[in-house]
Amino acid sequence: MKKVKHIIVTRFALKWRFAETNLKNWDRWLDDSIHLMESFCRPSLKNQTNQDFTLLSIVDNSVKNYGNMLENEVILKVPTIKKNGYPKQQMINVINEYIAGLEGFDSVILTRLDRDDALRNDYIDNVQGYLSDNVESYVDLRNSISYDYDKKEAHDLKKYSSSFVSPFVSVHEAINNGKIKCISLLVDHNEVSSYLKGRKVNDLYAMQVVHQNNIGNKVRGVLIKINKTDYGI
Repeated sequence: MKKVKHIIVTRFALKWRFAETNLKNWDRWLDDSIHLMESFCRPSLKNQTNQDFTLLSIVDNSVKNYGNMLENEVILKVPTIKKNGYPKQQMINVINEYIAGLEGFDSVILTRLDRDDALRNDYIDNVQGYLSDNVESYVDLRNSISYDYDKKEAHDLKKYSSSFVSPFVSVHEAINNGKIKCISLLVDHNEVSSYLKGRKVNDLYAMQVVHQNNIGNKVRGVLIKINKTDYGI
């Protein structure tokens, strides 16, 4: 029987675009990132009904404070890129270094999740249900929530209800020579459908937290009621 490893990849603390936020200062931005990570990302993962996964949190090589890590969390460090550029290849490299150290696994499900995002408590279980037997494919959500950090209000976000592939996409890739291509990191998430077969489904729910230090996200959609405990908040 083929053995599948499910990993969640979080760009936790990279020296990339932090100066574009209201904080501008790296140390302040890092403190804020740890706060967001511990308020949303980690609680939502700790709250998952299926704990058969590993969180790979990617940080700049200079980072020493990771906050309160999960039991199934691994820190991966990447070097600072000139002019604080995006370390895409460096992230892929350290992910594959981790994968090369795994024993007995034939493939990897890779799910994207940022430090200020949260997943509904059945997300991991549902993803594995769709992808465990479908190598070289992806599954993506239709339903997502825009959560106002200040007002503590949820809005129904329709942005990903069409064919547009979301940042929450999960991809199942075979391990070849100790590596995967990391398609969902190698290309923009909205381009994944050009490289792999896949589909949108209705029972995956994720939350994008909109706070004062976002670069692009804004509160969108109709105000709705949610059970916050489903997302670990």
